Amino acid sequence: MKNNVCKRLAATAAALALTLGGLGAPIADTGMAGFGISASATPPPGSQPVTYYTDGDFRYTVENGAATITSYNGKEKNVTIPETVGDGIKVKAIGARAFRCSSITGIKLPDTVLIVGDSAFLGCKYLTYVKLSARLQHIDDYAFSQCAFTSIKLPKGLFTIDDHAFFGCEGLTEITLTRCVQTVAATAFRDCVNLKAINVESDNPRLASSDGIMYNKDLSELMLCPEGKDSFDIPESCTKIGESAFTNNKNITSFAIPESITEIGDEAFMSTGLTEITVPENITSLGKKVFKDCRDLKTADVRSKASQIAYGMFENCRSLESVSVPEGTEIINVLAFSDCVSLKSITLPEGVKTIADQAFDGCRNLEKAVIPDGVEEIGVRAFLSCKRLRTVVVPASVGKLGYRAFGYYYDPSVAARYSKYDNFTMICAKDSVVEKYAQENRFRCGYAVTEMNPAFTVQATSTRLKIDWQPVEGAEKYAVAQYIDGKWQILAQSTETSYIMKGLEPMTNYRIAVAAKFNGEWNMELSNAMTVSTLHIYPELTAKKIDGRYYLRWTAVPGAEKYGIAICRDSSKWKLVAETDADVLEYKISSNTKISGSYWVSICAMIDGKWDTSKIGERDKLIFID
Repeated sequence: MKNNVCKRLAATAAALALTLGGLGAPIADTGMAGFGISASATPPPGSQPVTYYTDGDFRYTVENGAATITSYNGKEKNVTIPETVGDGIKVKAIGARAFRCSSITGIKLPDTVLIVGDSAFLGCKYLTYVKLSARLQHIDDYAFSQCAFTSIKLPKGLFTIDDHAFFGCEGLTEITLTRCVQTVAATAFRDCVNLKAINVESDNPRLASSDGIMYNKDLSELMLCPEGKDSFDIPESCTKIGESAFTNNKNITSFAIPESITEIGDEAFMSTGLTEITVPENITSLGKKVFKDCRDLKTADVRSKASQIAYGMFENCRSLESVSVPEGTEIINVLAFSDCVSLKSITLPEGVKTIADQAFDGCRNLEKAVIPDGVEEIGVRAFLSCKRLRTVVVPASVGKLGYRAFGYYYDPSVAARYSKYDNFTMICAKDSVVEKYAQENRFRCGYAVTEMNPAFTVQATSTRLKIDWQPVEGAEKYAVAQYIDGKWQILAQSTETSYIMKGLEPMTNYRIAVAAKFNGEWNMELSNAMTVSTLHIYPELTAKKIDGRYYLRWTAVPGAEKYGIAICRDSSKWKLVAETDADVLEYKISSNTKISGSYWVSICAMIDGKWDTSKIGERDKLIFID
């Protein structure tokens, strides 16, 4: 019966969200029409002028017979919201930014209110008392961010607590989630540094708690550990540490991952106080940025059976001095060790195939990097700004070497933004893409033993792979081979040095090689083989707020002609607000009185003259502009 009540409340809230979805003002028109990005949800009523009404000290709007309080102009510090305004119109919502940064000390909501909107009480640093509506169902993004209360009682019918809803409420020490709560955003209690317990009522059908930590109902996933928690026991039933589960918990300096855990989600330990970590063999899945910004982390022993060092896994771990990469690792992913400024050496095991874009970008004290034979691809700016890495041995297996992968550093003093290191030397095979890179960039070049089969390069689109190779002295003919169903199959033979594989599936891996024929026999010792993916590649976006400004950085997309910065809010149309050249992968957003509040931001690449806006709503980031 209780579960049915929760379901009815959820349905009511969903309907109300459609009615009151436009709690905030629509995004300002940038004047850059024609970008043509539309959200899938019904847009808020922004095309018609909004009519505001006044009742006493309250300003409000009316839509579909329901009132939304949009601002308060009174002098009272303890404020009671009326049940009705005007001619008996029920107050159903507190609108976006309605009390933002006000000096009120207390607020009492009537039982008619179902939604507290985006940033409604954000920055109310004197607000010590809150009485929520008994029928409240939804607390929106940043709704009570940076408020002063030390406790708050959530109503029985509440079912959603959105991103950063209680962000920075430093006085909050304990919270109890009631029976109907279905969704709690991973960032809901971010920077609540004194929160020691998140309790869940026992009759909640979706969530549970143990030792003050929030889990799913059967205790198989640890979902959220409060930032003030410094000791705990994890039940044996737990097999997953969820997304952002321990993010920002500075009290955690060491952590023994239990044997029952097999999966760790995105950002699970990001910005924690860890000084050392062992990732045991039982871990088979690692999410993005698991240990990002752990600035005190000095040693990391990775033994997991995951096939990659994940995207941004140790990014900005500025104290990291020692790290082991396990056998079986195939990919060192984008930004995996970026800005690990204390890292002096790295040895990658046999079996690594890809060192992705910016994997070691900013490792300024890296002196030695052992790149094993078999690595097929080294990405864009993979070793950018590694100022102590002046000699590097790159194996003949490397068939794709990204833009400014070696020998460059970021230099804002020059127009190109990048400068070359003096006395940089590359040891490579003759007639390889690495030799070509060294020659094109005028680096010193030493030579390793060459292979009989040619090294080759691949240019990928969504349905084609164009394969080019240099001629090998004495070769009678060449063959392009593909690894299919456990064996190599020759796709084509030619005396030419180029071949195009057509009709391929997008976003699919293909393992290919080029063989040469000598004295009537094919050399099938294919050490030059590589695994190549057809596109679709999206820019990977990170956003940091520093001194009131957002700094956006993203990864490069092959073939991009330029990049566009797009924003939206409240399911309205996406708008292009800026463009950058293809070699510019960062952008700064300053405060703007015409554009303020919470927005979703996404980066789109222009390829072949068209903006790639596919899945834009699945790869965006939430930012808050003052």
